[in-house]
Amino acid sequence: MSKVKELTLTSAPHSTQCEVKHNTPALVFSVGGYTENFFHDFSDGFVPLFITINSLFYNQDVTLVISDCNYLWWPQKYAEILAQFSHYPIIDIKKEPQLVFVIRKLDVGRAILNKKEVIKAIEDVGFDVNVLYPTTTHTSMARAFKLVHSSHAMLEVHGAGLTHMLFLRPRAVLVQVVPIGVDLPLNISFKGPAKNLGLECMDYKVKTKESSLAEIYGANDLVLKNPDAYVIGNYNNMRVYMRTQNLKLDIVRFKRYLVKVYKKAKKFMDMES
Repeated sequence: MSKVKELTLTSAPHSTQCEVKHNTPALVFSVGGYTENFFHDFSDGFVPLFITINSLFYNQDVTLVISDCNYLWWPQKYAEILAQFSHYPIIDIKKEPQLVFVIRKLDVGRAILNKKEVIKAIEDVGFDVNVLYPTTTHTSMARAFKLVHSSHAMLEVHGAGLTHMLFLRPRAVLVQVVPIGVDLPLNISFKGPAKNLGLECMDYKVKTKESSLAEIYGANDLVLKNPDAYVIGNYNNMRVYMRTQNLKLDIVRFKRYLVKVYKKAKKFMDMES
């Protein structure tokens, strides 16, 4: 039930100008809960829906209104079944764009230390957030594809997990959190391919105070002041930026940046609609 949002019906003010009017009753049903599981899609979804329609709206058409539809593929997969319940287009009352947050493990470096605050900030600007932990044992490729492909934006710190961008649809927003000292691999590995995929690329570049390296070396150390001069072509020195460094994002600054991300993702969602 934690995935099923409670809805409250209210009467609109008399002055409200409705752009779309319906002559049929609306039947709201949730596809949260245990949906995406074939058994539960029927036992928790289609069977109760069939009983409700045939008991309350017998010999009468209804407009289906879907709530908690977190996966783009769900109504597409069951389009033929849903068409038997109603002759009218289905209305999805979820208007928030979806963002998938790919989270790195702490032991691999470049992890976000305040991820709970980051998730709350993403929700506060209006996104519906899904979290993806791209481990080899817990996340199947099929699940990762469904989650990423149905999203309007994807966020991750620069790293291998950004390869999930292959599952995004053209015009989706790809946000890379860029730690100190990784500009070169960032541009080589992901930025060019992302543009070729038709993605909207955005970079959130970490400030010195947001990097754990500031506590280790001090803000005025060469490691932070001039990463190129520190590395000098020696990849072993890059380990400082790739493996030692973790991040604690400035939530106020990050939230301001997220507003821009939201606008682009919302534009993409509206174009699809």
